[in-house]
Parts: sequence; structure tokens; C-alpha cells
Amino acid sequence: MSTSGHTTSKTYDVFLSHKSDYKPWAEVLARNLQNRDLRVFLDLWELVPGQSLVEGLYQALRQSRMGLLVVTPETYESGWVQEEYHQMMVQKQAERDFTIIPVIVGREVPDVPFLSDTLWVDFRPPHTYREAFYRLLCAIHKRRPDPEMDLPGELLLPPVLHEEATLQPHQGEITFVERLFELLYAKQAVLLFAQADRGHSAMKSYLLERAEQQFGQANVVHMVPPCSPHTESEEFFAVLG
Repeated sequence: MSTSGHTTSKTYDVFLSHKSDYKPWAEVLARNLQNRDLRVFLDLWELVPGQSLVEGLYQALRQSRMGLLVVTPETYESGWVQEEYHQMMVQKQAERDFTIIPVIVGREVPDVPFLSDTLWVDFRPPHTYREAFYRLLCAIHKRRPDPEMDLPGELLLPPVLHEEATLQPHQGEITFVERLFELLYAKQAVLLFAQADRGHSAMKSYLLERAEQQFGQANVVHMVPPCSPHTESEEFFAVLG
């Protein structure tokens, strides 16, 4: 696929937003894009010690033609990724030409609202990396994908993501959940609040597991955020009824 050159005065073609746990994967993607004559902002390459992290990221985003959001099952647990996505949306409203391209990485499609009405590039099957990268280039250059997938040249391959091991709650989380169930045993009312983007998947899984052990799986309802696609399903409201 040939490139048509840079047509804007922006410093970067792509602002690459990702969770730090996936930085090795994101860096390989950034190098592949860079090798295709695209100017990529990756925090590891551009930010210097002593520089304001927030201001550095916001300034880079304002100087980017589009935002590339690496979406993983843990995306909603990253405050930084959430903030960067929010700033991307603000910029998209201010600049009609600004584009946000979600890239899916990991075992499954995350349950995040903005994926429900946005086309995304699926990098989940490792053996289809070349095809996914081609589709990403088409999105960046705003071209229709060619069935022949014209993508000459070599690609760097990203590291294999080892997600088989299940995250385990740390001792503080275990202690908290056990204390919560002590209150339930004592039949005291419990009202639990959590910041929307700060839930730890291991703790949520452990809390759900303990509730099902105590009250039976049929008696436990896993509530999902109101903006989740799950709340639109007939099965969800059938359970609540």
C-alpha cells in the first residue's frame, strides 16, 4: 500500500493511546506504522523526564491528526486511557476531521460503550496480524480495503500476549470482600459505591464468586453499567424481573 504523503500541518499522524501493561505490543505497532512513513506519538518515545505528563499528552493529542485507541479487557481500569479517550472525544467535537480508531487486543471484545457504534480493527487472532495491520492502514488513510490486501514489505511481529493466567485479588481486596460478607452475615444493610473506571477485574471476579458461594448462582445478579450493551438485552431484564 502506498502512502500519499502528509497533507496537514499537524506534528503527528497518529496518537497512540494504550494501557501501560500493553506497551511492548503498542511499541511494535508504532514501529510498523512509522516504517510506513507515518508520524506516531508514543509516550515512551516523546515524553522526557521532568516534563508534565498531563500537559505533554494533551499537547501531543492536539497536534495529532487522529487517535488510535488500543482497547483491551482492562481498558476501563486505566484512568489514563479513559482520560485520553475523553480528550479524543473533545477534540473530535472541535475538529471534524479528527478520527478515533479503536484497536482490539486481547482474548475478547471488551464491554465498553463506544465500541457499539464504531467500527474497530481486530488484532486478537495473532495469525491475522498482517491482515489487521492492513485494515488499520486503510482506516488511517481513509481508503476502502482491497480484497487482494496490497501490503508489500515486512512487518515486525508483536510479543505474544500471555493472558492465560487469571488475575488474582491482592490481600487488601480479599480482606475487604470478607469484611463485606461479615456484614451480610450479620444482616446489616450494605451500600457499596465504586468509581466507574477504577474497578479491578480480579476483585470483581472474587466478589462475584463469594456471592455465588454464599447465596447460590441463581440468586446473584451481576449488575452492569447502564451504558453497557448487555442492558439492552431481553435476558438482562428478564433476570431483573
